Amino acid sequence: MFARQALAETGPCFGAAALAAAPGTCLPTTRAPVVPTPARAAVDKSDAYGSVSGSTDCFSRHPTFPLITCTRGDLTGPIRVALVGNSHAGEWLPALEQIARQYHWRITTYLASECVLSETPQSYQPIDVSRACSNWVTQTVARVARGGYDLVVMTDKVSRTALGHDLAGSWALYERGYVKVLQTFARAHLKVVGIRDTPAPGRQAIPTCLAAHPRNYAPCNGTRAAWVPPEPLVQAAAAVHDPHITVADLTNLFCERVTCPAAVGNVVVYFDASHVSATYDRTVAPYLAPILRVALAA
Repeated sequence: MFARQALAETGPCFGAAALAAAPGTCLPTTRAPVVPTPARAAVDKSDAYGSVSGSTDCFSRHPTFPLITCTRGDLTGPIRVALVGNSHAGEWLPALEQIARQYHWRITTYLASECVLSETPQSYQPIDVSRACSNWVTQTVARVARGGYDLVVMTDKVSRTALGHDLAGSWALYERGYVKVLQTFARAHLKVVGIRDTPAPGRQAIPTCLAAHPRNYAPCNGTRAAWVPPEPLVQAAAAVHDPHITVADLTNLFCERVTCPAAVGNVVVYFDASHVSATYDRTVAPYLAPILRVALAA
């Protein structure tokens, strides 16, 4: 019902629905116009950002990484959901807020800028910032574990190496650190959905690129091979062997078989070179909602 309602309001090929449809149903978005316009897309962010919400910035930031929480959704809702991770968790807040309005969920955010929710020392300079990131992870995991949440949704983008290692040598360390976090959540009898990290362009701000190529968006597109990162959280979830810890892989709502478009269903997918736009995120909500509801019911 939720999916039908969302599609009825926007059309069957709007946003992520264009990739969810049967092959050949929806035309690819190859040129302007798109929504938001490229100029507005650069500020089409989650309201976890204080500049959007007009209130508290919900992100913990370096150098000290204080523990910050925000509450969204139905503030009196009976279902309590924790959204945990770095800015690639924060990008999912628009979708979760849309779902929360439908099902009366209260969302509490535990978000940090860059710092990954893995018990892995992460490379910052000076070293005190690395310690602050680790302290944020420790405090957040403890707070969530004793929070009595009905569901925990977590995801991160790994953008820094593990302390003392190069990126190639960091993936296994992040996986081990995630295992420790998930084991803590499992001992607390929490239901957890880890969302596979979203594809990320990395080298170009998508709104800027679309503005520069309004008649042909092909130069702004990427490939799965280049944009889809390794995912230590997925490996960690499998290693924990807990039926209440599951993974949501929504990559097919961002990428075709080979190509990851910069605009899908006439919607700009990213507000910068990494983060999903709020508008596109909301179009993914009808596909995320049933995954989360199944996890809640398990």
